[in-house]
Amino acid sequence: MSSKSQLPLIRLIKAFLNTVRILSVKFPSFIIFIIIILFLFIFALIYSQESFLVTITAIITIICLGNYIINDKWLETSLTFILGIFMIFSINWNRNYSIIFICSYFVFNVLSFIISSIKIASKVEDLLTNAASFVDSSNIDSIRNNLNEISSSSTKLNQLSNLDKAEAIRYFCIRKLPLKDMEKSLEAVETLNVALKLELIEACKIIFSFFQISKYCNDATISSQLLELLNELPFDPTETCRIIGETKSLLISNKMNNSAYVLMIKNDANKGYSAEDIISKMKRFRAELNL
Repeated sequence: MSSKSQLPLIRLIKAFLNTVRILSVKFPSFIIFIIIILFLFIFALIYSQESFLVTITAIITIICLGNYIINDKWLETSLTFILGIFMIFSINWNRNYSIIFICSYFVFNVLSFIISSIKIASKVEDLLTNAASFVDSSNIDSIRNNLNEISSSSTKLNQLSNLDKAEAIRYFCIRKLPLKDMEKSLEAVETLNVALKLELIEACKIIFSFFQISKYCNDATISSQLLELLNELPFDPTETCRIIGETKSLLISNKMNNSAYVLMIKNDANKGYSAEDIISKMKRFRAELNL
């Protein structure tokens, strides 16, 4: 088998392992739950059929409660629970039926993970191919391989999935962020996404704004000053990001020095100005400077 034909399989395996890793990091209780359920199945099967029925009933109860918590649909969850319990107690269970049930349930979960991994790997491949086309349309394969390496590499907090990273990479590639700055930018996106609970694309927008500002301002501290604004201003972080995103031209064009820019935003916010008011005021200030 050629190395090219092995690539999709390797990516599928990596996507599967990444799915398990993300689940174990973000939802360690889920992995513990699966392990406990497996042990309960084995114990109940060995001990008695009554124990097996109790175990299945407990599993259905937990799954239905989880479904209700996620979807908040009581009627649907209640109906699912009733049908599940009815099916269990309508079957005359024996050891063979129990073994078939355990095996099929295990296979179902494994196949679900594999299918999920295939879907993720396919989406990642499409996103990275599209991203590569914005970097160099005449050399898509080579660029995609480079982007795939960046996407497959681990971040410090391990909170971004390969799909998250692929979406962020596509965003940055469209905006011509240099590939050498991609990994550092992903780390920063992850920090904003986890620490400030910013949506992925919102985090990408603010990090790219920081990159643009740093590129044209000869001040290495400007990014840290702007990051501090996200915590210091009495606004939701998304509003602060909007202020910076819509007024950054003052810094990029050197119409205003960094300290004055940050101080103006802080003072106006502390006076009770809304984000919209601050943006309007700074746009008027920019228009006056252009006269």
